[in-house]
Amino acid sequence: MNYKTLVSQFLPPAFTRVISQLQGKIQLAEWEYQPNGWSTENRFKAWNSQSIPEAQRDRWPAFVRSLEGTNPITSTYTWESPELTSHNINAHNLAMTYGYVLALAAREKRTLSILDWGSGIGHYYLISKALMPNLDIQYFCHDLPSFCQIGKKLLPEVNFLENPGEVFNGYYDFVFASNSLQYSPNWKEVVSKLSATTRGFLYIAQLPVVQKVKSFVILQRPYLVKHYHYNSEYLGWVLNRQEFVKHLRQKGMRLQREFLMGSGPLIRQAPEHIELFGFLFVPSSS
Repeated sequence: MNYKTLVSQFLPPAFTRVISQLQGKIQLAEWEYQPNGWSTENRFKAWNSQSIPEAQRDRWPAFVRSLEGTNPITSTYTWESPELTSHNINAHNLAMTYGYVLALAAREKRTLSILDWGSGIGHYYLISKALMPNLDIQYFCHDLPSFCQIGKKLLPEVNFLENPGEVFNGYYDFVFASNSLQYSPNWKEVVSKLSATTRGFLYIAQLPVVQKVKSFVILQRPYLVKHYHYNSEYLGWVLNRQEFVKHLRQKGMRLQREFLMGSGPLIRQAPEHIELFGFLFVPSSS
């Protein structure tokens, strides 16, 4: 007699259902490989969950304070609180790498236009101002409406564009996407459009990559980690490095520099361990 049969004989059906549900929760992992690829059959709202921009808004005052004075500038890992990243070497590496690319893009310029794709509520605008306070920055953010609506209230001087059509109607000196490209189902289409809008630099940061196996899809369940306060789950790509770079080369972009941003999370049943990389591209004609 197996365990399930034994339980069903000696416990009422209601208790049996509870035990089955608890077993399912115990077996859940924060990160998990999705062998069937991208699917829209999620029981959560993915990034459309209102809990995500609200959690970022609630942590906003602490983030602003973290940029004051002589504190180390650590990029916001937007799923964590600033207190948790204040001594995080990977977060500091991410911010300083961004500062290097920002300085390259701003070289010999008094005014710089920046597009931040997947911006959240606008954290990198304040990081940009903290790193280069004398630069006149025209900042454009694109994210889902729930993020843009909060961002407009916090940063009225920033241009929040909810409609992707508005984003791709213009050109920018510096196009930036951090921890966002991998959440686009058709990442090739998105990065192609991003590359077509830059007059200078395209910087893709916090991209999960593998070297040997083909690109694959993973599922993240941030609701399993209490301090995230993200009541959702969402799919994302892990991209094969060669495939990613080759695609942008075919779109007329030249890889100028790569940045190592840390080891990726452990993903249950993933065919290869992932790493987080940044990639800086310029148009091949430049």
